[in-house]
Amino acid sequence: MPSEGEKRMQKKLLSVFLAAAVGMSFAGCSGGGEDGGKEEVTVPENSIVLNISAESNGRRMKGFGAECDPLFISENVGESGTDENGAAWECKEEDWANVIEPRIEEINLQRMRVMLCPSYFCPTYEQYASENYAWASEEMSSVYQVLETAQKLDITVNLTYWGVDALKCPWLAASQEGWMSFPKAEYEEAFCEMFADAVKYLKEDRGYTCIREITIFNEPNSYGFENYARICRMMNEKFIEAGLRDGVEFNLSDTAENKDWLERCAKELSDISDFLNAHTYSFGYGMTNREIYEACLDWVSRMEGCGQDLYFNEFGTNKATSSHTASDNFDPERGLEICRIAANMVNAGIVGASYWVLFSQLYNREEVGRYMDMGLWGCANEGYACRPVFYAYTLLTRFVPAGAHIYPISSADENIVAFAVRTPSGKWSYVAVNNSDEAKKLAFRNAGEAPEGSVKKYVYDVKNVPTDNRVITAYTEIGFEQEYLFDELGGQSVAVYTQL
Repeated sequence: MPSEGEKRMQKKLLSVFLAAAVGMSFAGCSGGGEDGGKEEVTVPENSIVLNISAESNGRRMKGFGAECDPLFISENVGESGTDENGAAWECKEEDWANVIEPRIEEINLQRMRVMLCPSYFCPTYEQYASENYAWASEEMSSVYQVLETAQKLDITVNLTYWGVDALKCPWLAASQEGWMSFPKAEYEEAFCEMFADAVKYLKEDRGYTCIREITIFNEPNSYGFENYARICRMMNEKFIEAGLRDGVEFNLSDTAENKDWLERCAKELSDISDFLNAHTYSFGYGMTNREIYEACLDWVSRMEGCGQDLYFNEFGTNKATSSHTASDNFDPERGLEICRIAANMVNAGIVGASYWVLFSQLYNREEVGRYMDMGLWGCANEGYACRPVFYAYTLLTRFVPAGAHIYPISSADENIVAFAVRTPSGKWSYVAVNNSDEAKKLAFRNAGEAPEGSVKKYVYDVKNVPTDNRVITAYTEIGFEQEYLFDELGGQSVAVYTQL
């Protein structure tokens, strides 16, 4: 016979067992399975599984942007003519407010790279010596126009001090040959002081806090690294003296296709830089995803040990035919290639890129008809019509936000490149590009906390490009199946699957 104490213990154990059994039966109602009730998801046959790791690569997007140089008022307003159909056109100042600014807002542009030249505000030595800068010049009015838009729309501006525009600022230029020059040795300090003065005026007097980073010289390779490094260090001191350094990041290098230059910047200037950048027009047509990825990986490897990110301040396809134009400007394939290049960049560890250029315009009205013609849309001579690349690239500007955590994705299919990002608030965007002619079944598998709900799928299809001059708004909704997202992506297409 059990004692009273043993009886009480038996009753207690029976109660615990029954409670556990009831709990298990309720848990079984949620689906039945060893992992707490989830049924096993069946991946469709012939799917390309795109695994998203539980942890990001430790980097965060700086965003996708575009070059928006301040030349609309100074070099374009007032230009007129007739188009190929004989219709009259004119570039009007109000076109900025009526067309350009609303379009910038619509595409959710996150970053602008903006040119600033010494001649805009200090074409003579006397103006420098007296600090009587030409803040009211037509060129500066163009600068203010761009910065007003950026400030209004909270767009990060990279202000690039382009060099010395030799013909318009001869007192400062070391050479009168070509468009841009290094400063004369005796005026290097003046060159740096002027830029610090300009940034201080723009940020503090005019309130353009959107200027969050600066780049010193556009493609400085021809000036020699020692000269460039000396100027960068001098500029750093001038910004410290002006009380500006904590308010702007130094985005240095700006190299034109020169990886050795980037490597030297990483080794010798990382104590004053915040991150580094490069330019490339070498990727795209005729290259596999693997080739583009490995080339990007080589760029990133040159920065090993410096602890800073790499951004591309300029990029386009390998169809550029001069500094001003490319043979694929109006081709639907350009949109696919730009997104394919961008996806491989992100997978390699690059934190974003700036498309060259936002819209086509004249950089010098005296060079009649010579437009900087690689824009997402044309100038007034084209009725500001959007090119095919507009519809593709703006999927990235809209749905791959700055600040998002980056999750590279490896693909077993040579024609599929994909990556994922997650915002700090936990919203996901998946990007996939299919550069084959065949539709592909995709199975995104998120190894972290499975996203809930659904995503909106937006598609750019080379075979069906819009012509309405608006961003792509049509979408289909796809639900998550636990950690999976299944879809079929058509050939020659870009898709964004987003919770944003």
